[in-house]
Amino acid sequence: MEHYSHDAVKRMQEIKRVLDGGAIASTAAGGPGAAGGGGGGTTHHPTGGAHPTAAPPPASGPDHAAPAALDAKVALLDELVELVENIDTARDLALIGGLPTLLSLLAAREPALRSRAAEVLGTAAQSNPPVQDWFLEGGVLEAVLGMLGGGGGGGGGGGGGRGPGAPPAPPGGGDPCPAARKKALFALSCLVRHCERATDALVEGGGIAVLVHEASGEACAGRPAAARKAWQLLSYLATARPGVAGAAAHAAGVGPALATAISLPGGDAEVRGAAVACAAALGEGGGRGAVALAADAGLVSALRAVAGGEGGEGGDAARGALAALEGAAEVPAGGGSALMAV
Repeated sequence: MEHYSHDAVKRMQEIKRVLDGGAIASTAAGGPGAAGGGGGGTTHHPTGGAHPTAAPPPASGPDHAAPAALDAKVALLDELVELVENIDTARDLALIGGLPTLLSLLAAREPALRSRAAEVLGTAAQSNPPVQDWFLEGGVLEAVLGMLGGGGGGGGGGGGGRGPGAPPAPPGGGDPCPAARKKALFALSCLVRHCERATDALVEGGGIAVLVHEASGEACAGRPAAARKAWQLLSYLATARPGVAGAAAHAAGVGPALATAISLPGGDAEVRGAAVACAAALGEGGGRGAVALAADAGLVSALRAVAGGEGGEGGDAARGALAALEGAAEVPAGGGSALMAV
């Protein structure tokens, strides 16, 4: 195991050198960017197989990757994803200064590099508390929120964030590549889940407004995978920070966004299911936001349509969401609630 760890760190150092601008000295036969000659060699990964090694970085280089170099860097990032699936290897990223390299790639011109860098960050942070803390301190939250069009979260220091009662700044822009946005959401989810500090920083820093924006409108039709991930993360936040998350989501316009995602003609079934689950989580979280959602006629109508028109899990989930919203509104039993009239 120690031998594997040493080899993995050495390999990550080689990958970092290339990603930081070092030249590809040689590659595995038939691999991307293969070329004859060169002063480097071929390194064998502890799991087997040959991989490119790095020559000393040039004094200066182009501001974006040439096709062959781009293919090689993408392959190296894919390899790095596999390496950091190991919890101990993910922590070793700190030892080689990997975070600045990955953050710089989030701003690369090439969408493939931005997407892969976000995937590495998410994979390394997933269920790995020390890495989550390190990434939070290093500015990953702000970086991935920026990819989604937000102004950044509260940051690792906990200061400078917007309070949950402040009106959210309407997000816009962000990464134009749907695949990169999807990976940014993956990284955000892995950073926040089961990390109290990151959850607080996201909620206090206006991140919920970014997620609502990402899950609504054009995203439902044009970026269904990203929209589904956004609804799922909002559901988690509604459970992790009940009441507070609901109020922030309501202020960001989550009611109309939910209604659109649930009732969109020809909409993605997985997006609709994630939106219904989010409505239920927000209702169960209670507070002023849940009460406001219970009074949102558009949302209630959309849930009713699913509850009355679908059998199986879809209908059951919608009925559960309606029940959760009714509970939040504290409607007396038998009081003729329009919520449950399906």
